[in-house]
Amino acid sequence: MHPVDLKQSIGNDGNMASSLGNFGHINYGSTIIGRVHYPVSNRNGCQEFDADVDFSNDILFNEEDDMNPIIMVDRGDCHFV
Repeated sequence: MHPVDLKQSIGNDGNMASSLGNFGHINYGSTIIGRVHYPVSNRNGCQEFDADVDFSNDILFNEEDDMNPIIMVDRGDCHFV
């Protein structure tokens, strides 16, 4: 609603489509412990991950032994609903 110049620049009476970014551990204040992995391909996470392709450069990635993998992705190309 305010500032008016921003509302006017957005158009559509200032309404913007949005959705809740509900990710991570829901119990706020809790701790997550895990190994962080950044894929070599599919970095935006818009496709299902293929461990042999997407994590081929990550010698620590092991689907069977990594109890709490944390996948770091680049946001913005797709939604996470």
